[in-house]
Amino acid sequence: MRVKTLAQILITEPNRSSMSANVEYGALFGTLEYLVRVGIGNPPSYQYMVVDTGSDLPWIQCQPCFHCYPQFDPIYDPKQSSSYSEASCESTKCQFLGKYHSCENQQCKYKMSYGDGSSSAGLLAYDTFRFGNTKVSSIAFGCGHQNEGFVNSGGILGLGRGDLSFLNQLGGKSAGIFSYCLVEPGSEACIGIGDETIANGAAWIPIMYNPRADPSYYYLENMVVPIPEQAFQLNYKGQGGVILDTGTVITRFPRASR
Repeated sequence: MRVKTLAQILITEPNRSSMSANVEYGALFGTLEYLVRVGIGNPPSYQYMVVDTGSDLPWIQCQPCFHCYPQFDPIYDPKQSSSYSEASCESTKCQFLGKYHSCENQQCKYKMSYGDGSSSAGLLAYDTFRFGNTKVSSIAFGCGHQNEGFVNSGGILGLGRGDLSFLNQLGGKSAGIFSYCLVEPGSEACIGIGDETIANGAAWIPIMYNPRADPSYYYLENMVVPIPEQAFQLNYKGQGGVILDTGTVITRFPRASR
């Protein structure tokens, strides 16, 4: 199926349960990750966020920035948004952070670290998110005041399996379903959320859950690649399998044992 045709199928009306947005290849921004344009707050502050199926919490850099990296857009300022509010330590969303949160002066603080050494720390908050033509209020996100290890993006749009992922915070609007088309530079790429974004005749493979691994991860049951099928199998210890992670640039497989 041509990319242009798929992109047209994924475009939805604002009042429908599905939503979609264009995806930018990050090479133009100095990164090899894929970025999506998201508006946060009222009035909206538009940010390029990394599309990441390997993590949950959406976060962006926030003013005042005590330690931040350079980004393409102006840094989001919560004082300029009429719909911004902070999450309390007693809130359910704060508890969803588990070991990644701490409480101070009734503020819910978070700190996320990633496999490449990058990190974000700040306050858990709520604000309105605009994804494509759709506006969703009271999305919990990390307002990052100390961030490092990223390049030019405003933050991460977490699409993992956990409770705090952007996908799961949408509830019935997403039906737990998303689809994406990631292409080479110069072509139209897109991401869609909700069952109406799946094109007829599209190929698909089953997704597995590994109860012994990070609950955010999507495990693939199989792929059409020239490697032994055993590489995808999970054993009773939760070892093995292949993780779908759009926030990781390099595809890696273990070296075969001799």
